[in-house]
Amino acid sequence: MNKYRADLHIHTVLSPCGSLSMSPTTIVEKAKQAGINILGITDHNSMRQCQVVREIGAKAGIMVLSGVEITTHEEAHCLAFFEKTEDQQAFQEYLDIQLPNIQNDTNRFGHQVWVDEMENILGEEERLLLSALSDGVDQIAAEVKKRNGIFIAAHIDRPSFSIISQLGFITPDIPFDALEISVNCQWDKLISKHPYLNKYNIFTSSDAHLPELIGTSTSTIECEALTFDEVQKAIRGEAGRSIKPEKMNIASLDSKNLDTKKMKDLSMHIMDIAQNSSRANATLVKISINEQLSDDLLSIQITDNGCGMDAEMVKKVSDPFFTSRTTRKVGLGIPLLMQNAETTGGNVTIESEVGVGTTLVANFKHTHIDRPPWGDIGSTIALLITGNPDVDYSYSHQLDEKHFKLDSSEIKKELEGIPLHRPEVFHFIVEMINENLKEMKVDI
Repeated sequence: MNKYRADLHIHTVLSPCGSLSMSPTTIVEKAKQAGINILGITDHNSMRQCQVVREIGAKAGIMVLSGVEITTHEEAHCLAFFEKTEDQQAFQEYLDIQLPNIQNDTNRFGHQVWVDEMENILGEEERLLLSALSDGVDQIAAEVKKRNGIFIAAHIDRPSFSIISQLGFITPDIPFDALEISVNCQWDKLISKHPYLNKYNIFTSSDAHLPELIGTSTSTIECEALTFDEVQKAIRGEAGRSIKPEKMNIASLDSKNLDTKKMKDLSMHIMDIAQNSSRANATLVKISINEQLSDDLLSIQITDNGCGMDAEMVKKVSDPFFTSRTTRKVGLGIPLLMQNAETTGGNVTIESEVGVGTTLVANFKHTHIDRPPWGDIGSTIALLITGNPDVDYSYSHQLDEKHFKLDSSEIKKELEGIPLHRPEVFHFIVEMINENLKEMKVDI
């Protein structure tokens, strides 16, 4: 058996929530950089971009599964993949019939276009692809299965647009081949509430709408070869084939690149620690930065309401050869932060209580020549917010008497239901942060 890295939930420029930068060429390039072997293209209610990505992927040595993220009549999201071109075309015709005649509001959702390899526009879908189809999940499943397709319940742990959130449970008569869970899924809690889920194969995907998110959550497929039949068997868990989730943080940091060269700026440290909070099942993460130039002090405090740690665990997390994760062999994030802080004459303290949460404070001598630069703070905070919609982030930055604060909960209220992962939202957050930091004269 061979092991392949897969990201089976990718949106392109065609999806109304997909960034205009999610062109076929960019997607394949990013997948190649992330070491992806199998890529699943899953635009909302349309497969019109699949073939171009598939052709470009073949040139790059990446297997591309032609798929779609379907919104059922119940407003539950499901993924479907097909092998044969004639089956893809037939299912596209089915989607066209099922999609209601609700016009897309381009001012709110953007243009729904599909493009060629050179990014020339081939067409535009005028109906809103986010709409629910006329058929329910049972009828859709039957349409997928009669074309030998793979049928998957998408992000079942999410509080909206999942089969469980919409129906309350998964009935055994729906022929799902596997279940997709979010990277931050609290599986133990979910399985205790729904014990029957244990019989299904599960996996994780990035659900990427931005190039930066491709490969940030992947799964390992173990099968004989890169063929549709073998991948289908792996997803179903047949004949010794398998698919297993591989949790990764949003910056795609692993044991190969979590070293002193990659941890070269403070934004990378903030990303690593904040993702630790997310993995600890935190629903609120506070990131506070305080620059006091008169005291030559730079302080970063990250507080969460996650599961917390006991005293013994707090001691262990500073050990570079300790990690509670299974996706990398050494846990270098906190030890590297400590090393960088202590090099400047600063320090790192960690306070934690089981069931309450954790607070980490890193202090640096502000003017020390070895103090790491800020890096891209705006993009880091924006990626955390848009990549973890179920977590609330509070970010504050103080420079002497000047102060700026941003709360993701307030952003959600202002958006009035517009998804956080929309590219416009990401760029809005980046610009808001960068403009305010520049106005404060933060050295970014």
